[in-house]
Amino acid sequence: MSRAKRYLLWLPPVIVGLWAACTPMLRTGSRGIDVRAWLLGGAATYVVVFLFVRFAIHVTQMLRDEALEDRTIARRAAGLCVTCGYSLRDNVSGTCPECGSRAD
Repeated sequence: MSRAKRYLLWLPPVIVGLWAACTPMLRTGSRGIDVRAWLLGGAATYVVVFLFVRFAIHVTQMLRDEALEDRTIARRAAGLCVTCGYSLRDNVSGTCPECGSRAD
């Protein structure tokens, strides 16, 4: 299982944990959740929001890295340049004629 998939498995428990941490801070009334009171609820709210945003950024970066790694592996297997995707079949120079990067 890839790293990204392992982290995505942690996403639902993290969301549930953040919701459980925020629930006591939510003031409900006759019209439901008072969002303005929740946003002004205190430092704990900002910590939870910061942690959630940081986690989302981390997962996004990891998914991007996984996609780039998968693309690199697929291009190498197909005999293409890793940088630009140009076909390197029958290339003896060791460099890509399209972008100039070194062919591994």
